[in-house]
Parts: sequence; C-alpha cells; structure tokens
Amino acid sequence: MKIRSPLIPVLVLGLLAPAATAASGSIEEMEVRLLDLQNQMTEMHRQMETLRAEMAAMRETEPAGTPPPEPPVAQAPASVVASQHSATSKYPLRFYGKIKFDAIYDSNDLGTDEFITFLLPGADGDSQSTFTARETRIGLGLGGPGFGDWTTSARIETDFYGSAPSSGSGSLRIRLAYVDLTHGETLIRVGQDWLPIATANPATTNFTIMGYNGNLWGRIPQVTASRRFNSSLTGYVSTFRCRDEEDAEHGLSCDLIVPWMAAGLRFQGRLLDDEKPATFALGGAIRPGEVEGRSVTPQLLAAEFSVPWKKLTLKGELYSGEGLGGEFLHRGGAFNLAGEPIRTRGGFLQLGLQVAPPVQLNVGYGFDDPRDGDLVADEFFRKSTTLFGNAVYDFTTDLSVILEGTRVETTWSDGPRDGYRFQSSFVFVW
Repeated sequence: MKIRSPLIPVLVLGLLAPAATAASGSIEEMEVRLLDLQNQMTEMHRQMETLRAEMAAMRETEPAGTPPPEPPVAQAPASVVASQHSATSKYPLRFYGKIKFDAIYDSNDLGTDEFITFLLPGADGDSQSTFTARETRIGLGLGGPGFGDWTTSARIETDFYGSAPSSGSGSLRIRLAYVDLTHGETLIRVGQDWLPIATANPATTNFTIMGYNGNLWGRIPQVTASRRFNSSLTGYVSTFRCRDEEDAEHGLSCDLIVPWMAAGLRFQGRLLDDEKPATFALGGAIRPGEVEGRSVTPQLLAAEFSVPWKKLTLKGELYSGEGLGGEFLHRGGAFNLAGEPIRTRGGFLQLGLQVAPPVQLNVGYGFDDPRDGDLVADEFFRKSTTLFGNAVYDFTTDLSVILEGTRVETTWSDGPRDGYRFQSSFVFVW
C-alpha cells in the first residue's frame, strides 16, 4: 500500500514562504499562504489517522507473537563505513600506553648504556651518557566471547626494547600477550605475562627494576590458574617456560625440557592502615632436568610483602634458590662450568614516603649473593648489590618527572667494582 504524504510540499512551501513575503511585502498574500498551509496540514493529519487504522487492521490478521516491522535504516556513505570498520572491533577494546624519555649518566660500565645489569670484570671506569625513549609502550585490552558460565578477555602490550642495537631506535617486542578465562572466583591466564611468583617490584625508574641485584622477575609464556578463596586469600598454580641462554649456558649440554611448576598463596588485608591494604605472599617453583648427563633440580622459594602505614610504605622480597636462569632475569647464573646448579639468595627492601600529593620519595637496597663454592671460575659474579634513591613529582596523575641516583657494586674473584648512575625520566601515561 502506497501512502501519499503532503509533507514534502509543505516543507517546500514553508521554505519558500519567507522569501516570497520579503519580496512582495504584501500582508494579504501572506495570510492566503498561511491559510493554504493550514489546510494542507489538516489533510496530512487525516491521512495519518487513516494509516494508523489500516495498520491496526493488519495486525489483527497476523499470527500472535509476530514482531513489528523494523524501521528502515539509513545507509552510511562507503567512506564512513570504511573508517568505522578500521577503528572498531566486534569486541570492546581499550588503548593505553606510556611515553618515557630517559636521560642517563654512568660513571662506569653498568652492563649496558640503557639499563643496569651488573658490572663486568672488564669495567674500567669509563663514564658514558645516553638518551633513550625505548621504554615507551603501547597496550590494548579487549573483551572477548563468553561460553557457558565463563567470560573471556585479552591483553596485548609491546615496547621498543627489541633487538635494535641503538638507543636512538627500537624494534617492537612482546611484553604481554595473554587471554583470561574467568568463572566466578577462578581465573585461568594463558599467554605471556609477569611471573606469578616473586611479583614485588621496587619503585626504581631503571628498566631492569633491580634485576641481578635482588629482584627476581620476568615476563614469559605461561599457563596460570588462580582462585580467590575469600576476600583476603588467593592461591595459584602455574607452569612457565622460556627457551633462553641457559639451554646451552657456558657451552653446557642442558636438557631442560620440563617447564617450571609453581604454586603459592597471597594474603591481602588491613594491617596498620585503615585505607590501604597490606600484602604478604609465599611461593615456590621447581623443575627437573639434566645438565651434562647429570640430573639437576632447579628450584626457588620466595616471600614478598608490602605494608603501608599513613604516608609510608615498606615493601620487599626475599628468595633462595638454585639453577635460576633466564626465566628470572638471572641469565648466566643457572649452572657453573661443571654443570652443577648455582645456589643463590637475595632480596630487596624499599621504603616509600608520600611527602605531599605531588611528591613521592623512595629509597631501596638489594643484593644477589651466589654461593662462592658453587662458582668454578668467573662464570658469574660472586655478589652484586644496589642502593638507589629517587624523587617522583606528579604534574598530574598522568604526567611525571623522576630523578634517581643509583650505586652498583659487583664482586668478582679479583675483587669488587662499582659505579654510579644518575637518571632522569619524563613519563606520560595515557
């Protein structure tokens, strides 16, 4: 059924009427045109009433439950459709990231130009400086499909600390890439993420966050299942593996096929502060393998804590283990030249003070102390320590500047070597 509507003539007449009035200036002519417009609107109203009656009659003849007809949808131009397709996803998504610029001065060779590892035996005291923005990162969080009682989400994150050798350039690499499957209080994470064990990190602006100097950490492929038992206690089991230099460390024949297997508990609740919770965690990890045809059992036991009180926060980590390599940012320290696991212990302690809303002060100390009797030669350092202090000033919640001073001392068989780093960082988080 076709319905002729006077809407278009009415609109045209409405647009032309002011122009005609201005041209003629005749009040009588305007009154005639207004009367004609009123008549046409009356006719349009009559036709709309007739249309409503006909549609009501049609619904009476349709089967029960038949949905009403969908209104027509205007088609967007092709250029608009293309731009919408490229900027959206069938799942919810959120972009985020960080721009970080570092200006660095070292009094000695602290491992690399851009970040601290430890002083090598050949460190000769030559000073150096560099600028870099390679810690700039980009991230993407995504919602995902649900199935049964499970929901899914995902995360991808990258920075520019890939294989490019220059501090003035960078190549992308995977920081994080995982999928979360959630069912009630149970979460299963599959992909690359931070290690679930020894998760405490000191508030240093240095890229390695005290790796090799008292802080075990890594971002590696894993499968981790965690369960929240109540509002305070969470447990996890995990398996993780990263083929790295310890697979042929120091030229050894390493058969480390079985991945690390870890488990732990984490408690979070009020202790000294009524607003900020304290955290305590204990975890262990183990894996069997062979090196030079002999059975080895790399293992780790780690405890960590964070205790806030008013404007102060005390946090730290303690660990003891053997055969710790690339998974824990401890490359070169897993096995000695005889193929035996190197036993080590270490940890860090940090005190933070919120001076005022825009100013945060942090001071920390860390150490990694391999057992001297496990070192055949200088395949790894005898001990490495770090002492750092920094000041963070927040212009806004997303824009900060950090000034930091660090002293590193690394001891080899012929004695210690030390060096200082002075670093300033400009950080914009979005």
